[in-house]
Amino acid sequence: VAAGSCSAAVRIELRDAFGNPTADAGAATPLDLTGAPAFGFELFEDPACAVPVPGAAVEIAAGAVGKDFWFKGTVASAVTVTSAPSGLVPASQVETIAPGAPARLVFTTAAQTVPAGVCSAAATIEARDAYDNVAPVVALTTVSLSAAPPAGFQLFGAAGCGGAPVASVDLPAGASSAAFWFRGTVTGSVTITAAGA
Repeated sequence: VAAGSCSAAVRIELRDAFGNPTADAGAATPLDLTGAPAFGFELFEDPACAVPVPGAAVEIAAGAVGKDFWFKGTVASAVTVTSAPSGLVPASQVETIAPGAPARLVFTTAAQTVPAGVCSAAATIEARDAYDNVAPVVALTTVSLSAAPPAGFQLFGAAGCGGAPVASVDLPAGASSAAFWFRGTVTGSVTITAAGA
């Protein structure tokens, strides 16, 4: 499930010792649910993920075989959902939260101080979703680069500042990051901005 999206229904059922669906006709069966890791992961009672599961516990009604619930996560990871009620063999299932659509760019390398006329180390930008997960782009994405002030300052797409200066770098389909290099001849601070559609 993409980060921030509501899952399809997840069903938990009561089974007998031979794996047959069964029901407790006399009483409801409360089932505590835990997600690990729990950060950014929630369980819900409804398919719109609007009503949280109270106390992270669902209840299979008397006479019913199972109960549906839904989940939503914001951290791209594998989350193990487990129910371990007293007197019953526990059950667990791994749910995968995938990154959402790319929503912003971030620099993953620190700002640099470089002597005039010397090529910088690589500066790396990365696409992230709205929840700060690394989010690969689905199609070739051009990232425009600009510098302010621009005087005496050039950007390059190759290590060592080789080749002609560039005004953009590309994120290939399926990639999440790209690198560029810079060189300046005028002392002072320069702000580099990366912008992608």
